[in-house]
Amino acid sequence: VPVLPVPVVAHVLLAHGKPMTREALNTAVEALLAKVPHAHVHLPREDDAYLVEVGLRNLQKRGLVQDGPEGLQVVEAERDLVSFYARSIAHLLG
Repeated sequence: VPVLPVPVVAHVLLAHGKPMTREALNTAVEALLAKVPHAHVHLPREDDAYLVEVGLRNLQKRGLVQDGPEGLQVVEAERDLVSFYARSIAHLLG
């Protein structure tokens, strides 16, 4: 089962628990992917940063994540849906 960009970004944003810069999000995603080296990660363009861009774009397009003055964060009213996406990779993270 492939690990897709949306669940990866969703997991990182929820785990962080507060607004993040794009740079911090990229760094956290790289760290997460390093923890699951045997997972089949769908890596668009074979680029971690592009994986973040794709996942973030899709979450923002659906109104699930916003980019505010403090950084990127989950829209509180949409937390349950974002958690649903994040849980799809929970089994890989222990």
